[in-house]
Amino acid sequence: MASPIPLVPPVITATYWCTAVLEVAGGQLAGGPDAEAFARLSRYVHLMAENTASDTERRGCLLAKGAAELAQHDPTVAQRSAETMTALLTLLRTEISAAQRHGDIDSTADPERLRPFC
Repeated sequence: MASPIPLVPPVITATYWCTAVLEVAGGQLAGGPDAEAFARLSRYVHLMAENTASDTERRGCLLAKGAAELAQHDPTVAQRSAETMTALLTLLRTEISAAQRHGDIDSTADPERLRPFC
């Protein structure tokens, strides 16, 4: 009889998702000249839209929802999820501020309020 396929512990799955999110975001929002910040933000938003549209099996949703659900019951997952969101929002705020300095985004707009739209 064949051995059963080992299940991946949920905490590892949630950690994988968090790591993947930051790797993708960090690759797109790596900083650089202010003159290129709006292009970096645009590429990131387009990449996220393309990934979401092409994920017909909804694996990304499953991992994100799994991490959110586990965070309610597992302090390790909760901490990792919070760290991931803080890091992601920091990357976005940095790029929005750079685009504002260059004049591509209204300088009076609050970067904190713009981040969720990215």
